[in-house]
Amino acid sequence: MSNIDIGAAKGMSLYRNQMIAPPVQGSPVFLSSSVQGCTVFYIFTIIWLNLNKGVPMKSLAKIFFVISIFFSYSVYAEESPEQTAEKLLELFDMQAILLQSTEQMLDLQLKQSPHLKPYRSTILKFFDRYMSWKSLKSDIIAIYAKEFSQEELEDMIAFYETPTGQKAIRKVPELMSKGALIGAQRVKNNIGELQQMLAEEVRANQ
Repeated sequence: MSNIDIGAAKGMSLYRNQMIAPPVQGSPVFLSSSVQGCTVFYIFTIIWLNLNKGVPMKSLAKIFFVISIFFSYSVYAEESPEQTAEKLLELFDMQAILLQSTEQMLDLQLKQSPHLKPYRSTILKFFDRYMSWKSLKSDIIAIYAKEFSQEELEDMIAFYETPTGQKAIRKVPELMSKGALIGAQRVKNNIGELQQMLAEEVRANQ
């Protein structure tokens, strides 16, 4: 083993053992530094050991730990709001939610217009072309990126990754459908009142 490799190995040993805590697993720092932070550390250790042979090893290790953290944070901070919004929406499983919501709304409409039932598959094909996640993805991402800050998007991701957040995601289409059914039933039960209001409006305008 060459002196360079021995020096780099000693530097990495100090990084691990001499009271220099590595990033916490699962944190943003760990996610990026685990791949490239240690690589940066290794490369700079080799360079500095050759240029600064008189510098104490412990000091070098501390210097390069700071360098690795800096690079890790830089990469993490470069994520755009659009990328974070996409992560959030993927967590929502928007493709499944849109499909389920579309089918539920269509079935509700078909109950009110039975003559359209034979054309259900054709209508779904049309909706898939213009209302699917594939069709709407970029527009929805742009909306979320505009309406929420980077910090707010990250806060939502943190919540929706919890068991409660996952349950909320699963329940949203069902709750929306139930709400729509309640509204449709109330309209149906009171349609006579609407007809009367329209008739009075017509008479008043004559």
